[in-house]
Amino acid sequence: CRNGYQYWDNRCRKAKTSGSWTEDELYDLNIAFDKFKDQKVLMRQKYKHGEITLQEPNNWFISQRDVIDAIMMKHGK
Repeated sequence: CRNGYQYWDNRCRKAKTSGSWTEDELYDLNIAFDKFKDQKVLMRQKYKHGEITLQEPNNWFISQRDVIDAIMMKHGK
């Protein structure tokens, strides 16, 4: 799970420091990252309360790599 967050964080950090992203692109990226973080918290809570198995958040984290990769590709980065 931690690796999933780090993957998103690294991609966002690269975008912010590259200087090649417009303000609007960074805004869209930040919105997507905020949604990711909110969903991450919900997954953690559901797991703690026994509502889901450990495999479900792990699968979700893996699927979210495609989301950030698609955002990066959309902006040609």
